Amino acid sequence: MLNGLGGQTTTNNGTDVDWEHNNETPREQISKIAGGIEDMLRNHPEVLDEPIQVYFTEIGNYSHNIDVFSYVATGDYGKYKKIAHELNIAIMDIVEKAGARLALPSRKMYVEDGDVPK
Repeated sequence: MLNGLGGQTTTNNGTDVDWEHNNETPREQISKIAGGIEDMLRNHPEVLDEPIQVYFTEIGNYSHNIDVFSYVATGDYGKYKKIAHELNIAIMDIVEKAGARLALPSRKMYVEDGDVPK
């Protein structure tokens, strides 16, 4: 999505970051991930200073969700895709360094001993 902001052509780089939890994820881990993402965006040379929004928005059944929003200073779609790739890889690194894993759609089934379906 291309937008005009202060006379510059910018590209919206909104994404959601969801990671697995076991209902015991400490507040410090959530703060570390959100803060790390915001710091990374503020220090990236292609991300505009404002608006940068990184908010812990939801506790899902199997994930904690952070909403990430920023603008990158380009109107070139190919360059935007390259920057988005860099930002997403950096977000993955931040989540992993905090000791968490990105959530993937999945289901868990617990089977009691001796009750294995045939």
